[in-house]
Amino acid sequence: MKNKKLYSLTTVLLLFLTIFTFRQLHTTREPKKLNIIAWDIYGYYLYLPATFINNDIALEKRAWIDTLQTRYHPTETFYQAYPAKDGKWVIKYSMGMAVLYSPFFFIAHTIAPMMGYSADGLSPPYQMALIYCGLFYTLIGLIFFRKALLLIFSDKLTAVLLVLISLGTNYFYMTAYDGVMSHNFMFALNAIILFSTIRWHQEYKVKYALLLSISLGLAILSRPTEIIWALVPLLWNVTNFGNLIEKIKLFILQYKQVLLAFLVIFLIGLPQLIYWKKTTGEFIFYSYDEKFLLLKPFTLKFLFSYKKGWLLYTPLMVFAIAGFRNLYLANRKLFWGIFSFFIINLWVLSSWECWWYAASYSQRPMMESYVAMAIPMGYFLQWVMQQKIIWRNILIAVLSALFLLNIFQTWQFVKYIIDPERMTEKYYWEVFGKTEASDWDKRLLEVYRGYSAADTLSNEQEFKQKTVAFFNFENDTALYNKGLNSKRSYLLKGKDSFSPALTIPYSGLSNKEFVWIRASVFIYNQKIVAENPSSLVITSIHNGKPYQYRALDLEKLPLEKEKWQKVSIDYLSPILKSETDTLSVYFWHRGNDGVSIDNFKIEIFEPKE
Repeated sequence: MKNKKLYSLTTVLLLFLTIFTFRQLHTTREPKKLNIIAWDIYGYYLYLPATFINNDIALEKRAWIDTLQTRYHPTETFYQAYPAKDGKWVIKYSMGMAVLYSPFFFIAHTIAPMMGYSADGLSPPYQMALIYCGLFYTLIGLIFFRKALLLIFSDKLTAVLLVLISLGTNYFYMTAYDGVMSHNFMFALNAIILFSTIRWHQEYKVKYALLLSISLGLAILSRPTEIIWALVPLLWNVTNFGNLIEKIKLFILQYKQVLLAFLVIFLIGLPQLIYWKKTTGEFIFYSYDEKFLLLKPFTLKFLFSYKKGWLLYTPLMVFAIAGFRNLYLANRKLFWGIFSFFIINLWVLSSWECWWYAASYSQRPMMESYVAMAIPMGYFLQWVMQQKIIWRNILIAVLSALFLLNIFQTWQFVKYIIDPERMTEKYYWEVFGKTEASDWDKRLLEVYRGYSAADTLSNEQEFKQKTVAFFNFENDTALYNKGLNSKRSYLLKGKDSFSPALTIPYSGLSNKEFVWIRASVFIYNQKIVAENPSSLVITSIHNGKPYQYRALDLEKLPLEKEKWQKVSIDYLSPILKSETDTLSVYFWHRGNDGVSIDNFKIEIFEPKE
């Protein structure tokens, strides 16, 4: 018997085979360098080896973490966790991703010793297990995405939407190359949320309420911002205020299923609350340095910047946004749930202080919202097919061009022609359409900001130097009277552990995209420095809190006692979180015995161009 849904089914199989093939090619190219469990993924994953291998959920026994760091080098700095209380540490990320990883973790943990590998959580079997875990959720996502779309559109249009979303956006990169990140998993869970939302409103069956609540609970546990997805079932079939009252009456009528759904979501989140209570003493704990600046979102940059603009690097989604008009006119019952989700999700995601979301292609957190965005795109395509042939052909040609542009730019990203973090307008157009980028082209990128605290300015000839502060302490009679070729220096001892500081807004420091800051000071220590530690500190301040902290710890240097010696530290200005951020430079004495400082100088180096 002829399968009336063969087009979309075949499309799902071919798309998954394509993603699987590219993932395998990417993995096998350098198998010995396989390091999937690294950076943010290491943070998501850390719950598993901490709990099931080392029995150390509060990370109090740091030896095993140091061993993993030495053996596999999963991160430059241990930003994935923070000191809490009583020697305990709290993992930065919530545990949802660890829950989703866990079946594949247990498989790897079982087979690792059989294969002759260490059962430590990061050896090759665990790395490979997470790759196949990502592929598994990719397949689940495509299956439920198809099932949801078929409840709204025809088989052929569903097949077209599957191709457009999977290959015409950053979905392809986030599954074939970065499929262990949370966004691939959230796409799968959101596809299940959409499918179960539609089916529950058709039949009001408990199984769909359970499927909806489990998938929504796991999504929220993985990424708390996924709670915005609750708008979709809450506003489904709502067309106006009167209809909203009817929706409330429906929830009251189905109160048993509604209460069951809330209970399931609560129970899924309960382990996280217990974990926070155990490690921090609080049931609710905010573990991030960054915040959502909801009153000052970066929406225009988020959408259009050359650094990481969503619609610049995923231009096909313009048609999804345009399709909201067609959705409103054709099927208002679906409009408010999807549109409200899109607006609030965009607002929240673009309010994140690190609005470019680190090293990624396009705006990676938008990827999981394509489950919902496919609906207005589908209605836009239906409208296109109703237009006169000339306009229809023009629109199809534009759509096809943007589709191909995404595929090409994805290839450029894989080949590092499009840089994951340092894109600029000049560089974008310099390499537009190119199959390679020369060193001459790359001079147009943003300055490289490394992760190491040891960054130094090496090419001073390309910069203009200016002294912005100099403290010689000659005018204060209360200071210690033994200076460097002078009458006085500054003595730090006891409660007086901080030197005078330079604190200046970046806006008053330079109008350049970046500057180097150099702090230098002469010190005189009567004790062995290792026994009387001090630090020369440079940091940036946002809303009263430091970030991009750099410190030169003098006890780590081969300094002599009872001798004036010069020390210095270089600091590259960070990507500012706000125009009002300030620079702070100071000397911090951490020892018990006194130390003298003199000729404390702060210089800036501005690019000449």
